[in-house]
Amino acid sequence: MMPNRLQPAWLWLAAAAALCLTLVSCGTATQTEKPAKVLSADDRATILAALQEKSLPFPVSLELNESGYLVATFELADPVSAEYLRAFATESLLAIRNRMQARSLTDKYRVTLNGPSPGPDLVLRYGSARFIEGGSVEWDPMVKP
Repeated sequence: MMPNRLQPAWLWLAAAAALCLTLVSCGTATQTEKPAKVLSADDRATILAALQEKSLPFPVSLELNESGYLVATFELADPVSAEYLRAFATESLLAIRNRMQARSLTDKYRVTLNGPSPGPDLVLRYGSARFIEGGSVEWDPMVKP
């Protein structure tokens, strides 16, 4: 009778497969998804109060988007000039950022400026200002008023 040399190899292979499955299942079980951050009613009230203190209008929308930006979208009916748009976006962005920074909700902020809709399902975008902590405010103009 000849000894079966394949048996120990199969045992090692089975043990390695079992170990891999155990590690994968334990790793999956311990990973938890972080819940998506959302703006609370208190966050929204804080932002609106910051804008009101600077005599700025309220945005038409506020959101914390999937990229982590706190986005305030304003609709301006009659912008005076390109300089006005940039100044408005910068002032609004800094008012929001300065008030929300202590809450540690995000380190990325954006203000988007739109004009009146030129037609159904159309948006007239004047531009947007962005800020990421550690950087500077960036203005991205889209059209000249």
